[in-house]
Amino acid sequence: MMDGRRGAATRHGVAPPATPTYLSANSRPSSFISPPSTALSSPSLSDDPDTDSEHHHHHHHHHHSARNTIDNKRFFTSHTNTAPTTTTTTATSSSLTDDPKPSSADEQDAAAAAAQDDDTRTEVDHPLSTPHDHKDPNNIVRPTVPAPVGGEVAAELGPLSAALRQCLDLRDRYMAVSLQLNPEDNPKNWDAEYCERQRRSKSAAPTASDSAKDKEEQQIAKIIVDGSASSDPSQPPRPWRVYPAPPRPHWEIFNPAPASSFVVRSSPAAGTAPQPTFFSSSSSSSPAPQSGPSASSSSFESNLSVNPTGPSPQPPPSSSTDPALPKPIPPSSRANADAAQALLEATGSKPGVFDEAHIGTPGKHFVPSSSLSSDAPKKLPVQFGLDREGVFQVWIQEDGHGDAGEEGGQQTSSKPAVVAAEVQTQLDRLKLEDTLPKTPDGSQGGAEGPILSPPAPIHVPAPPPPPTASSSSAGGGGGPNADDEKKRTYLSSVPSIRTYFRDLDFLLSVLSDGPTKSFAWRRLKYLESKWNMYLLLNEYRELADMKRVPHRDFYNVRKVDTHVHHSASMNQKHLLRFIKAKIKRHPEDVVIFRDGAHLTLHQVFQSLNLTAYDLSIDTLDMHAHQDAFHRFDKFNLKYNPIGESRLREIFLKTDNLIQGRYLAELTREVMADLEASKYQMAEYRLSIYGRDPGEWDKLARWVVSNRLFSANVRWLIQVPRLYDVYKKNGTVDNFEQIIKNVFTPLFEVTQDPSSHPEVHIFLQRVIGFDLVDDESKPERRVHRKFPVPRLWDYAQSPPYSYWTYYMFANMASLNQWRRMRGFNTFVFRPHAGEAGDTDHLAAAYLTSQCISHGILLRKVPALQYLYYLKQIGIAMSPLSNNALFLAYERNPFPSFLRMGMNVSISTDDPLQFHLSKEPLLEEYSVATQIYKLTPPDMCELARNSVLQSGWEMELKRHWLGKDFGLAGPAGNVMHKTNVPDVRLKFRQDTLDEELELIYQGQVTSRV
Repeated sequence: MMDGRRGAATRHGVAPPATPTYLSANSRPSSFISPPSTALSSPSLSDDPDTDSEHHHHHHHHHHSARNTIDNKRFFTSHTNTAPTTTTTTATSSSLTDDPKPSSADEQDAAAAAAQDDDTRTEVDHPLSTPHDHKDPNNIVRPTVPAPVGGEVAAELGPLSAALRQCLDLRDRYMAVSLQLNPEDNPKNWDAEYCERQRRSKSAAPTASDSAKDKEEQQIAKIIVDGSASSDPSQPPRPWRVYPAPPRPHWEIFNPAPASSFVVRSSPAAGTAPQPTFFSSSSSSSPAPQSGPSASSSSFESNLSVNPTGPSPQPPPSSSTDPALPKPIPPSSRANADAAQALLEATGSKPGVFDEAHIGTPGKHFVPSSSLSSDAPKKLPVQFGLDREGVFQVWIQEDGHGDAGEEGGQQTSSKPAVVAAEVQTQLDRLKLEDTLPKTPDGSQGGAEGPILSPPAPIHVPAPPPPPTASSSSAGGGGGPNADDEKKRTYLSSVPSIRTYFRDLDFLLSVLSDGPTKSFAWRRLKYLESKWNMYLLLNEYRELADMKRVPHRDFYNVRKVDTHVHHSASMNQKHLLRFIKAKIKRHPEDVVIFRDGAHLTLHQVFQSLNLTAYDLSIDTLDMHAHQDAFHRFDKFNLKYNPIGESRLREIFLKTDNLIQGRYLAELTREVMADLEASKYQMAEYRLSIYGRDPGEWDKLARWVVSNRLFSANVRWLIQVPRLYDVYKKNGTVDNFEQIIKNVFTPLFEVTQDPSSHPEVHIFLQRVIGFDLVDDESKPERRVHRKFPVPRLWDYAQSPPYSYWTYYMFANMASLNQWRRMRGFNTFVFRPHAGEAGDTDHLAAAYLTSQCISHGILLRKVPALQYLYYLKQIGIAMSPLSNNALFLAYERNPFPSFLRMGMNVSISTDDPLQFHLSKEPLLEEYSVATQIYKLTPPDMCELARNSVLQSGWEMELKRHWLGKDFGLAGPAGNVMHKTNVPDVRLKFRQDTLDEELELIYQGQVTSRV
């Protein structure tokens, strides 16, 4: 029986925990189950033949030689498909190869009786029942289907798999250049645990005197939260600070509770001075981590800190310890606990409270000059501008033009500028040559020729076209000339629009290829059938594992609403109650200016001939009923209470006569509901329309001045695709103006945060961008070659793929600059696949980290298979789809979940689709009943939502475990997620098998 305390890291001299296993369709639990013929074996079932006499030998050899060759450190946002090495085959049992004659009937009967008496066989006599000791990792029934020698696949699959590999590599390269590939590329994920690991990997452990000095400085120094982490590669990284600090106890159980805790607990004995029992990696008086309740899961030990320096000493006797309180348990990360406590103490021990006194604003960005001239400035400003293709570029220039820098002076040397070391280090991370798989002969690319023309590598313009004269002033420089261009060093590099459309065309060619579609469809059906077999064999084992986990159930595991629009985040009853209260208590509030006059709230409703008593849910008429099905225009009208746009302006807009005060009050009430639930989070979408560059300042001022900060809320910025509307009413002249209005303030605040201080504060809680509008609108394809944005002055809006590129390219350039400064970067999560053309999903595949909806993937099996292989997050909203585009019972969500796709449940618009106070739980409830989801299904969906979300690494470690980024059970702490390890092991093995099939033993350079 497995000890729940097993699982310490091998670096401490203890064997690693046994890997959880599950019964599979190919198990051979008893003699009456015959293995299938080897001639019919699937290429993906690459397991050696198994016999009774060599069961343990086969398990040891194949599991460690085939499975462990696949990179285990895959993160959900970017499954970097490290191909496995070629699987070798062990010798088969002598009973299958060397027996000169068949056994007699009596000998067979005797062997069967002996097998029944053998303890090693009694565990698997009943294949469809839970094993007697299902916690024992040695009690495994291994697959019996032999692998083809060398992991070979059918000859006709070679070119097909090569094309699919190129599609997988294309996405990796686009994600890498936009810094969406690895979570560590975002400085906000440099939590204290990450910094501690970096320090340990580069230097020796600090001495006791160093630790005491650091602790003293930490207590004395006043912490200023400036929204940045260390950007100098020569210096140790500085932990990102999540501010305002989350409420405590948030990381662990203290005994007794610290003064900053919101939890009321019994006080220690009278006359004592309670001090929190705190776990510090640098303190010699730290208490020993308690094992807590008996744990059956081997992953419980992964909840322990990664930085123990030896056996933890026992706590000294202390009268401040309250025996009535539970024993303290270790945090997921001691380093994070130290950092969180220090931040709380430095900010007055007031979690969740925002105070400008603790906020610092970094200055303008300068980099050291590489010029040898004595007259040259020692530091050069980093500048930016919009090039002729409509993409912002970032550069430094050593000729003294524009801003001369802090030191002043002019550049006299004509020597081309060289990027400073600190900048070059970041640019090296963007090199894309090493991301291509290498064949055994050392060349790049697949071993077989592709069925279609291979995609060209991403083109990095060097240098890009010079910025236009109209936009170069934004970067602080004048109009460029040829000499200026030669002296510039560009710090940003993104694929050109020509390269993007060439890669997109290649992807679409692969997706439309007949054999590829057939192959992908069969693999997807296989995945679904394999899941059904797994569930039949392991359903009761999963439930038994969950019952042994104390405290956790679906209600108290973290779950994130990954797709919800802020202006519709409340339900109808909540909005109705709020409107009635305002009419009764504040009728004289001046709320709107119409027809040359300011109107009070009472006058507005008087003009509508309505009173507070007349209002009802039916009067508001904001719920999407049958008349909105396939009518997105009618659905948009549902945002207007009582069908009146002026009521929407008063109650649901941030930019109005009252500066969005009513919507801010509604938002605080919704946030309070989330905080009361504790385990529900939301990522609200706020709109930036691109009509005016001042929109960012207005929105940031609304958030900061109304103190809309919550530990349960993060923001995304949605950009509606409404160019045609703005062009028609004369707001913009061409598409370039929208790009400038959306991104110019972001580049300005990155260059100098003091230019937009409120925007800088707001962006620390912004995680990414969304692209929204009615996807069912037809897209006219009248251009053989799309014009650049400054020439797109047509009446019709650009196609979805055009919008997607310019959002992606400018975000990528912005991310590269923000990464250099140590500021948080952004991700791209557009609406895709809700309706309209399936090409939208292909464009999103190249450019986005996650998508919303994605229901049209069911029509493109090859693209759906790629989404599975890359584990691209899909935030699905079945109730929203049911009201607008697809009946609930036809939604592919349950099929996607069974196949193992990275799906989560979201609400989209609770105001239009939900009735209860907790719309996310309502969404889970309906899905559970209609789709017959099991408790493990619900907890897996909740875990997926946290992985897809944009919360900081510091918080995710607490919610999921310190190594949540690892694949399978290694990244799971069941006491936090309530997801059985056996399920994640099955998901990992299934995905690895598909990658083995696609890569066919090819070895990549990625590790």
